Amino acid sequence: MSELDDRIRQALARQASTLREQPDLDALNYRIARRDRRRTRGISAALVLALLAGPTLGFLAGRAAGPGRPDVASGSGDDGVTVDDTPAPLPTLAPGGSGSGAVLAAGGSEERSVGEPSYPGMQGPLARAFVREVDGTTIRVYRAAVETPTYAGPPWWEPPPTCFPNGYVQADVSTVDAVGIVSGGLYADLPNTSVVGSLGALGVAEGAPLWVVVAQAPAGASRVRATFPGGQADEMEPVDGVAVLVAPGSIEPGDPAEYQTTVPLEALDADGTSLGTGTARVGGYSATIAEASGSSERDLATGEPSPECFGPQELPPPGAEQPADPAAARAEIERLFGVRYGDRTDEERLAGLDDPTGMREVYEQLRTGPYADRVLGSRVVFRDLVFLSATRAAVQYITEIPGYPPDGVGQQFGEVVFVDGRWKITRESVCRDVQLAGVTCPPVR
Repeated sequence: MSELDDRIRQALARQASTLREQPDLDALNYRIARRDRRRTRGISAALVLALLAGPTLGFLAGRAAGPGRPDVASGSGDDGVTVDDTPAPLPTLAPGGSGSGAVLAAGGSEERSVGEPSYPGMQGPLARAFVREVDGTTIRVYRAAVETPTYAGPPWWEPPPTCFPNGYVQADVSTVDAVGIVSGGLYADLPNTSVVGSLGALGVAEGAPLWVVVAQAPAGASRVRATFPGGQADEMEPVDGVAVLVAPGSIEPGDPAEYQTTVPLEALDADGTSLGTGTARVGGYSATIAEASGSSERDLATGEPSPECFGPQELPPPGAEQPADPAAARAEIERLFGVRYGDRTDEERLAGLDDPTGMREVYEQLRTGPYADRVLGSRVVFRDLVFLSATRAAVQYITEIPGYPPDGVGQQFGEVVFVDGRWKITRESVCRDVQLAGVTCPPVR
């Protein structure tokens, strides 16, 4: 274990001791309430970013600001940036299940490649991107691709690229005094020409606060600038669209400003002309979209996301080809639903899946997890279906959970396929739903 790893682990332990544990039941109530209020199958970008970004567990280190720090700190030389030019594809992470939250410390027994820290909360390794040295602060940046969450919407729906992060970036920040971690999500596309960012406050518990912004710049940006509280600014040339910006803060332990502060961002082209502005905040991204007719605001993380980021709430049109006997096929599919979870064996459930890989372990987690009583008493109720082809159908259903209204989870959608002479539920559909109980299916290798 390296000295940096050891320092991260120690700092995480100090900060974790001050956190208030939140019961898992609250998380389930929150998810169900959102679905009931918005009547949507899709989960909002806020929950996605709660898994991928923001200072949930580890924004814990920093340093005191020394005298004579310039108003704009852009590092030495070319921003003091060293880019890792080792050619390698980005690893792909699956969005974590309940409790995975922010990044955990590297080290321990987790297997990892040399130079690529593995963080169990993110379920995979990270690739080195660049290192930035600025005024005694070292920022080591890592990246990975991120799968679209399976709970994002119906399987036949393709969410717009501005709705869910398709990448993950992590900044390991270290000084002579302390170390810390800030992370954020990356999008395949940004709203118009805005710049987005996630804000973290480090070193508050140590009495040496430091603001850190992980920002994503629009195409064509030559510089990204953040203006921190008190007027302090930092800027750098983005590396593959990513910039990490820092400035000393003045936050006392327990000060709500740590979580309420926002930092204005601006992207500039090579001539210094503004390409767009945005706002970084703790726990997620907020973008101000500049348009010729004026500007409008869209909060990608904590406000009301655009309606197109929610999956459709009705079945798609039927396909050109239909089963030879649609009525018999429908009756067979209906029999896959309506049975209380605790009244079926794992063997019966596995036999009804098109691909049972790893699902026995998933069912075991459901029976023994924090929601076991609700899982065993739950029932998936068939509502309607549409045949997309002679061998595939889109299904609409609801999940009845003890102690909640019959439609508390809202309308749900999945797919069934005709395999080996019978209709079966797709593994993807089941994996999408079990995340309501905080369980994530293992990847199919």
